[in-house]
Amino acid sequence: MVLDLEDIHRATLQTVMNHGTIEEERLCQIFKLVCEKFTQYQQNDEEAKRNLDRVVETINEKISRFDQTVIKHKYGLNEIEYYVFTSTAKTALAKLQNCFNEFELEYFKQMFTNIIINERLCIKPRDALNLQSNLNGKVTKIRAEKLTDLWITTGYFYRNNDLIYLGPKSISEFAETIQNLGLDHIKKCSLCEDIAAWGITCNSCKTATFHKQCIQKFLARSEKCPSCKKEWTQSMEQ
Repeated sequence: MVLDLEDIHRATLQTVMNHGTIEEERLCQIFKLVCEKFTQYQQNDEEAKRNLDRVVETINEKISRFDQTVIKHKYGLNEIEYYVFTSTAKTALAKLQNCFNEFELEYFKQMFTNIIINERLCIKPRDALNLQSNLNGKVTKIRAEKLTDLWITTGYFYRNNDLIYLGPKSISEFAETIQNLGLDHIKKCSLCEDIAAWGITCNSCKTATFHKQCIQKFLARSEKCPSCKKEWTQSMEQ
């Protein structure tokens, strides 16, 4: 991939690509060091965040022709902002074929599927590990453990309270695939229309679901549900 990028843009892109998924705060600190190295310019955190967003916007203009983008994603389970390096190709899963063999890819698919069909979008680590038994010994338990750890590190999955959840990278990269499954427990945010995993549902109409950050912004200027127009009474700690 040959790109005409300045040093700061190139270093920022390489950082996100290497991590797959990286917390905004961490990337921001790296970005400040990169800027200081190439320009000798020091920034405070807020200034760095604004400049980082502008740099990412420029990066996306350059890499879009390769069916790639960097997405800023606020993850519903921990309310942390992440930058996610994402494939926008229709066959996003196919790009994993360059990193894993067919049996390892099948293990990923089985793990992904079992998480998706669970209403909480999670699986117990033991159950995830046992999926390798479906592959006739082609993926050992030791290899399955290493793969799971790798996919958690890169953001495809997220581990919390001894459960493995759908991660920010999977939600960003496979959003269309997930939505096309037509599962009742997979809701769209009624405001931004992106997947609202672990979203907040209106207490009155029981149907409108929102990202926490989306409904908080809306309620800052209105006290009613944007869908049913009734008074909003649902706690934000749902």
